[in-house]
Amino acid sequence: MDKMFCKLFFTVFVFSFILTSNPADSADGTYGDFGGLGIVLESDIKTDLPRVREVIEGTPAENAGLRKGDLIKSTDGESLEDKSLTSVLQRTRGEPGTTVEISVIREGSEMPITFNITREILKKTDGYKGDYISLILILIILAVIVVLRLISKGKK
Repeated sequence: MDKMFCKLFFTVFVFSFILTSNPADSADGTYGDFGGLGIVLESDIKTDLPRVREVIEGTPAENAGLRKGDLIKSTDGESLEDKSLTSVLQRTRGEPGTTVEISVIREGSEMPITFNITREILKKTDGYKGDYISLILILIILAVIVVLRLISKGKK
């Protein structure tokens, strides 16, 4: 049972790093504060366009009206089809106070919607709630493992 406990604990420990990582951190390797919009992106396989996975609360993207699920068609008039997420993030980030034009395709709209969004200083982890949810899940899993171990020791 001790070997099984160690294996389970190690597995949960390893997955804790995966689950609690901020997807924005893995996209481009930038750290600290930067001028940006406040969106987390993912690739849309069907359209080869970046899709807004999350709009971070209180950021320029939310204030402008970007929504989760919007497909970003272009920035400053340049198509983003077949562009990497790193390339797209480089286009949306920049000097705070500067403006970027973003054209999105939104479900239910026939025509692309264009937003002019002014970049603001953001912190990499502002508003990302996945860290807390994942941490709570990891703690619950560890508690279950400990309880199972105690029960099995009591049966001996």
